[in-house]
Order: sequence, then C-alpha cells, then structure tokens
Amino acid sequence: MLNIMGSRSRNDVGAFGKIVAEILNDARLNHNVSQLQLQESTGISQSQPSKQLRGIRAINLDELEAICATLSISVKEVLILAEAKLDATRKA
Repeated sequence: MLNIMGSRSRNDVGAFGKIVAEILNDARLNHNVSQLQLQESTGISQSQPSKQLRGIRAINLDELEAICATLSISVKEVLILAEAKLDATRKA
C-alpha cells in the first residue's frame, strides 16, 4: 500500500494544511462568524473548529466542504489560494 503521507500521523497538519487553516480562519473573521456559529452550522464537534482553524488538527474533506459552505467560499478557491501561498513560501 502506498503511503503518501510519509511518517506523519493522521492528525498531524503539514504546511499545506496550516495554510488552508489560515485562509479559512481569515474568511471566518471577515464574515464575522464565531467559532460557536461555525460549529453549530457545520455539525463539527465542540472544540474541533478551534483546533482546525489554528492548524493543530487536520481538516477532512467533508469538514472542509461544510466550513467553506458556512463561510460562502468555494473549496476550489481555498485550495487554489493555499497552493499559491505554499508555492510562494517555497520560492522565498
């Protein structure tokens, strides 16, 4: 079986995941959405959104879609922006 994640555990957050978390948290703040509102609208269990948006806990695809829907931002937009930011940090 191919291990594309290397030796990291399932919930370790890499550079790309941390950038995604930063983008989502910025969007949350720009839309004046509290972490409690995010939790209630996405159904993600208590305390998880806080950890996810600080880049401490990985966000799975279903959670990403739910968070993006709540923040009125497309998953595609988040991923494109995250990829651009990651590329910029690699070139710096």
